[in-house]
Amino acid sequence: MKPNQKRKQKILHKQHLKLDKLNFTEIQDILVFFLCHTGLRASEIEKLCIEWREYPYQNYYSIVSKRQKHRNVFIPDFLFGLLEKIASRSWNRFSVWRCVKKFETKHDVYIFPHMCRHTFATSLLEQKTELKYIQSLLGHESISTTANIYLHPSTEILLTEVSKLQFWYFLQETSYLFKKQPFHLKKRYISLVLWRAMKSPQTKLRGP
Repeated sequence: MKPNQKRKQKILHKQHLKLDKLNFTEIQDILVFFLCHTGLRASEIEKLCIEWREYPYQNYYSIVSKRQKHRNVFIPDFLFGLLEKIASRSWNRFSVWRCVKKFETKHDVYIFPHMCRHTFATSLLEQKTELKYIQSLLGHESISTTANIYLHPSTEILLTEVSKLQFWYFLQETSYLFKKQPFHLKKRYISLVLWRAMKSPQTKLRGP
């Protein structure tokens, strides 16, 4: 990957997190997958592992985080097996960094630990999670930090939102034209438009 491409990349794309692309017997794949689905900081892995060893298989942990403040970390059931493997090792922020860089070398993709946190936040956004919930899951005091720094909507998401505006404009135009038309003609025209939309191929992204 070229240096200028590295600077532009802010999240790990979904293609690198597909299950058929990862080997869950290798710790670097396990750790990156786990980080991208929990939003943990590199410095929080060690603290979570300590809590896990004492109270395993819990969906909810309270850990001391940045600036010695407590924050809640939520672990869904499907990550229990991965966390068990992670907790069998000793960690600090430097060992987390080295492990993530092994993932980079193996998969030929630029990545660093905090990028996984941005990936987690953006994945929640694409699932239509409310901003205040994303803020809470990341442990941010200010919602502006979450919105302005951590969220990186994909081109597909942005295109979808623009398309909504185009459809709204279409409705406004058709409502104006339909004012003096009989109901059966309105119904026939709308049915024709919907039929054409269903038959047309999916819009393809075009860009530089």
